[in-house]
Amino acid sequence: MSPSLFITFARKAGPPLDKGPYAEIRLEGEVMRCDGAVLATHRGREWRVGGEQFTRVQCDAVVVIHFERLDGRATGPAGPFSGFSFQDGVAFVEHRLFAVADRSIGDWYCHEQGQHWQIMVIRPA
Repeated sequence: MSPSLFITFARKAGPPLDKGPYAEIRLEGEVMRCDGAVLATHRGREWRVGGEQFTRVQCDAVVVIHFERLDGRATGPAGPFSGFSFQDGVAFVEHRLFAVADRSIGDWYCHEQGQHWQIMVIRPA
């Protein structure tokens, strides 16, 4: 069986929402796609999944992350990391800042690389 990702959407009040398994998670700007289908969108300070609103996304799996451009160029994988999370438009790995959604141009700014990328891809390590 191949490794897979399970993610949890959490909110201030109410039960969390567990989703998965997924082979990969792609963030195209603030749209989250899992195995090709749109799972969630980020608006304001919340992730929206099927009409529900959540403030945090969490995954405790060991992952590798790479970035892609629309023209097909990509980075090599970063990691492995023992988990990731999203709070507002900020991505964390192992509880440290990794990337930020840049709403002014609709992409992700990776702090470790100091570069903007249109797509962030998260896969099991």
